[in-house]
Amino acid sequence: MSPKIVGIINPVAGHRKTRQSWEVFSRTLQNAGLACEAVETDAPGAATRLTQHAIKNGADIILAVGGDGTVSEVVNGFYENGNLLSQDVKLAILPKGTGTDFYRGLAISSQPEHVAALIQKDACVKMDVGIVTYTTLEGNTRTHYFANIADLGYGGALIYRINGLTKLLGGSAAYLLGLLYNLFKYHNGKLHFRLDDGETQEGTFLAVIAANGRCFGGGMWIAPDALLDDGLLDCVLIGDLSKLSILGNIHRLYRGTIKNHPKAITARARKLEVWSDTEVLVERDGEFAGKLPVTFEILPAQINLLNSAE
Repeated sequence: MSPKIVGIINPVAGHRKTRQSWEVFSRTLQNAGLACEAVETDAPGAATRLTQHAIKNGADIILAVGGDGTVSEVVNGFYENGNLLSQDVKLAILPKGTGTDFYRGLAISSQPEHVAALIQKDACVKMDVGIVTYTTLEGNTRTHYFANIADLGYGGALIYRINGLTKLLGGSAAYLLGLLYNLFKYHNGKLHFRLDDGETQEGTFLAVIAANGRCFGGGMWIAPDALLDDGLLDCVLIGDLSKLSILGNIHRLYRGTIKNHPKAITARARKLEVWSDTEVLVERDGEFAGKLPVTFEILPAQINLLNSAE
């Protein structure tokens, strides 16, 4: 029996080229003897609700068609009231958004025929999922899941500033422009942090990153050694860099060598807690979240990700 495939499609992703990509992909599936039901998102959060509905109604494979935001919403849809809805449903990705960093980190083809072949091959990795508990700007506590990366400090302020700009310029250009603009506005923050249940540490930092995936920011390899199935977050804490030093080290972000900077701290942990006496902003999977205090945690072996590279 053929698997029941439900495509969650963001029609405005990829400068509204997603429908065209979906038509090609749908024909490819049909030629392979597979059928797929398509449902489109119409508002922020819709992909989460549609995924929950599809899983409850017997979907075998959820196909996220869009960018990192769509993938993140779909991953959140695998859960309800803090519980994983199914141990068996699989996740596939057809990346067609302005930001496809999570998929880029998988190092596999994004061509529709290759994604269709991946579904046929049925090769899965049991993917870990991150969970971030943060404070909204109004002071309420919220929790979200993340597939790729969550961070605070410079990245949180950057996402807060460029929300919407990625849709106009594309992911890489918007991030780079925002990074340079933010350079003149952002001030490094004094933070307190704790890895797992260790001792409280403090320092002044440009950014703190909790990575499940490898890449963010439109092609910045912040955690090139991160694994989706090791049950750990790759934590990168970038210290008190000056504005001139930030400019001089942008190349390290794109080459994956920022971890080698003398002011960078790297660690693998199941949990990272961060708090501060000043307002520091948080983002997750390229979407603005809120502010400190924040706790990043990893949930091991959660979702069956169709991925031949692992």
